[in-house]
Amino acid sequence: MTDARRPEGLLLDAMGTLIGLRRSVGSTYAAFAAEYGLSVEAEAINAVFPQLFKAAPPLAFPGLEGAALLEAEQAWWVELIAGCLQACGHEGHLPEGLGPALFAHYATTEPWQVYPDVADHLQRWSAAGLKLAVVSNFDQRLHSLLEQLELAPWLDAVVCHRRWERQSPIRAPSSGHWSSCNCRRRRPGTSAIAPRMKPVPARPACTAC
Repeated sequence: MTDARRPEGLLLDAMGTLIGLRRSVGSTYAAFAAEYGLSVEAEAINAVFPQLFKAAPPLAFPGLEGAALLEAEQAWWVELIAGCLQACGHEGHLPEGLGPALFAHYATTEPWQVYPDVADHLQRWSAAGLKLAVVSNFDQRLHSLLEQLELAPWLDAVVCHRRWERQSPIRAPSSGHWSSCNCRRRRPGTSAIAPRMKPVPARPACTAC
């Protein structure tokens, strides 16, 4: 008899569950700003970034696809970057090229790390017959990023719901019983990637950049 409670797949978040940043947003922004002649403290950026990110308009562009969507997402991030630097004392316009350079940087593997236990769990779940899907509020760079980080072969679907209105419901990639795994919703002391396995220290969640 089939156990109706057994999920047919797992819905995984990306940030804080599969991948995370190697260094803080402030450290990266400050380093890039220095290359463009600006002196900004990393700690100052780290202090203002979360509030500005939350206060920003939705990173959602219904109806846009392909290059138009990527352009809109980049413009959103460039405006946020400019706001961070202005909040840290920079006056005037953002130096030309700084925003796009940061946007391109976070589309590469350099600032990201795959958590050590991720590959083992993805392999184990896949071998058990579970369908694996990432449902994330990351932007469209996530698709290429997961491929570069060699996680894409384990995933049956990747859904970035930033392209729709934030209030829109998120549907599972296919019908059936799905279980979710999101470290930001887990209590301290439990594993971010293996909610039904042996507890390990939880990882801090971080915001996509």
